[in-house]
This record gives sequence, C-alpha cells and structure tokens, in this order.
Amino acid sequence: MHAGRCPGPALGHAARPLRAAVGFGLLPALAVIVSYAPGVFVFVAREVATCWRLGASSADSIREAKHPAMMASVGPDEAVTVVLPGVENVLGEALERCSVDPLTGWFRDGYCRTDESDRGRHLVCVQTTQDFLQHQRSIGNDLSTPAPMYGFPGLSPGDSWCVCASRWAEAVIAGIAAPIRAKATHAKARDFAPEATLLRSAVDAA
Repeated sequence: MHAGRCPGPALGHAARPLRAAVGFGLLPALAVIVSYAPGVFVFVAREVATCWRLGASSADSIREAKHPAMMASVGPDEAVTVVLPGVENVLGEALERCSVDPLTGWFRDGYCRTDESDRGRHLVCVQTTQDFLQHQRSIGNDLSTPAPMYGFPGLSPGDSWCVCASRWAEAVIAGIAAPIRAKATHAKARDFAPEATLLRSAVDAA
C-alpha cells in the first residue's frame, strides 16, 4: 500500500450509526456518533490522526530526497560557506556551492552535482576567464550568449559555472587557462582528468 495512505478501518456492525448519521450533515452526524457510538468516534479520530502523520512524514521524505540538506559553516574570513554533506569534492571534503549568481548546476541549485540523465557531466566549477569563454565558443560550447529559454544568463569573465568535465579537459589540453574551484568541483571530475591536473588548476587548493 502506498505510504501515507491509510486503510479504511474495519468497523463491522459498529459502523451502522456512522452510516446512518451521514445523511444528517457533518455536525448532526458527529452528535449522533458521539451519543450512540462514542467508541467508533474515538477510533475514527485516532485513524485520521495517524493517517495525517503518515502523510506528513512521506511528504517530508520526498522533499528531503529531492533537496538534500545543506550545511553552512563560517571560515576564518567570516564568509559563510554552504556545503552539501555526503557529496565529496576533489579534495575529499564536503562539496561547496559553486555559484548562485548566476545560478548554476545541472539541478540549478548552485552545486556541480549530477545524475545519469546529465550526459555532459557538469562536474567542474570553473572560474571563467575571457580566454576560456572564447575557447569554449570556438569548440561549439557558447557560454557567453544568453539563452533565456534554458534559464541561461550568459557568462562574463570572473563568473563561476559548473561546466562539462570533458569540455574543461579540452581547454586544458589546448593550453587555455581554465582555473577551477576545487572545493566546489565534484569528486567524479577525477574520472575525466588526473587529480594532479585538477589541483594544479585550482584557485582554492593549498
């Protein structure tokens, strides 16, 4: 049975006052039930309360699955850093948010995380440069031109953005400066480039 859905109570003969009272309207029906079958009233009230709790619990579980809990921490410079517990970056730490202005990520939640439906694997948080944006346009990945129909604002040098790991690797191979934020780059980016290459390009790795 579907979670959050309550089975109807098996009242048997005790349900007769309930069925008889339905035709009189809600308030008179409640009065009849309480007068002639108080036990039925208490049972039904308990079942309704249980069903409500199950439904609320199921809804909370669905929301948590779609939107994982985020955690904020304060660094030495007092800047608030938002991380995603349970999801690792290339440093083996909790994944930090890449950008919310512009809002990036496959899920448009600011994080370079993905799933099997993302064929491009938007895993690398790039701190864009003019050279990088020009190179991406030259290989057919125009990140500068706005595309409102896709919720894409168009990037300017200095913006942080979750880019396809393979496209980032192409830029590196071509000798284009493609600085990344390692703390906001997903651990799976190591499937596309050696960890040493990723860290050598990082602006936030010691």
